[in-house]
Amino acid sequence: MTTTTTTTAPAATLGRRPLGNYVMLLIPLAYCGILAASLAVQFSGELPCELCLMQRWCMLLVSVGPVYVVQRIRLGRLTPHDVSRGLGVTVVASMLGGLISLHQLTLTNLPGHHGFGPVILGLHTYTWALVCFTLTVLYAAVHLMWPARLAPQNTRAAGAPERLVVGLYVCTTLLVCGLAVLQGGFHLDFHTFRYELPHDLGLL
Repeated sequence: MTTTTTTTAPAATLGRRPLGNYVMLLIPLAYCGILAASLAVQFSGELPCELCLMQRWCMLLVSVGPVYVVQRIRLGRLTPHDVSRGLGVTVVASMLGGLISLHQLTLTNLPGHHGFGPVILGLHTYTWALVCFTLTVLYAAVHLMWPARLAPQNTRAAGAPERLVVGLYVCTTLLVCGLAVLQGGFHLDFHTFRYELPHDLGLL
């Protein structure tokens, strides 16, 4: 005789959002803000290289976990397994993005080499990306050490902020991926100083 167990969503809490809910909102908001800043640099005329694009995609993947958790909270169906899945995706994507950032950093860490791209508060953008990925992994570790305090929960207070975060993430993802296709064209060639897709289509 076998028995099966099912994981049900905990009942929604009343009143304020727990701390973990705010963190799940903050992570994608922060990364969307970083991506918006990188797009502003791109619109100023400096196209990203392949490594920069891969770091952007990793930032989108890092945000997938929190956005998934936020969406489950919106539906009132969040379970501990959902939180574990979300954190797992976030950790893997953060580690991958950190490795790419570190690789780009080592490529520019040569005598007489001043790096690529703009400098913000004394550090290049890929160095800041490494810092962000590292901080995200550290948060995941802290979350695992104190899950009772940091675990997000279903709450009846869920509403406009959750919808805003999900919508912002979807729009940012479409914009980042759309611009990557515009830059790389049909051949996805990112070693370029122009947008290749209009040339591939014969428009320019």
